[in-house]
Amino acid sequence: MMFLFTGVMFGQKSKLSKFAPENSTAAVMPGGNGYSKFQYESVEIGAQFGLPLDVYDYALGGDVKLNFSIGEEMLLTADLQYTNFSQKNGSDGSFLPIRLGAKHFFLDDFYGGAQLGSVIAFSGGEGAQLAYGLGAGVRVDEFDISINYDNFTGFTGSQLAFRFAYVIK
Repeated sequence: MMFLFTGVMFGQKSKLSKFAPENSTAAVMPGGNGYSKFQYESVEIGAQFGLPLDVYDYALGGDVKLNFSIGEEMLLTADLQYTNFSQKNGSDGSFLPIRLGAKHFFLDDFYGGAQLGSVIAFSGGEGAQLAYGLGAGVRVDEFDISINYDNFTGFTGSQLAFRFAYVIK
């Protein structure tokens, strides 16, 4: 699907405008009821601790997430994450999920989100498989705190993860 950027929209405020950089510009895209705003919003650098829901004992990881505003309450996301699942006996599984998703802000700072993509296994499996996640979180100033369910289908790798991220605008 191809979008044509047809102009620039200024002066419109949204619930997400408090998160957007002050000097950012928005591209105007054809939308269902006229035009919708699409702009860079922020990048998040996060760390997570996971409670695996399978054979592993714990999981640690980190990620980088790009956020793009597409309306008053919605963000599109692109996420690159590294997760290492470990067992007390020393065996582990290392995964690299690459996902696209969305966050919807229900209240001022609270949101729910979903992601879908692919996961590459470095250990604990072979090849690339489907990866998806669901979560909820809160934005407090320049911090994003969330709880997420991640599943890497085809591998032994699902978790309930607690994520703490620094938001760079």
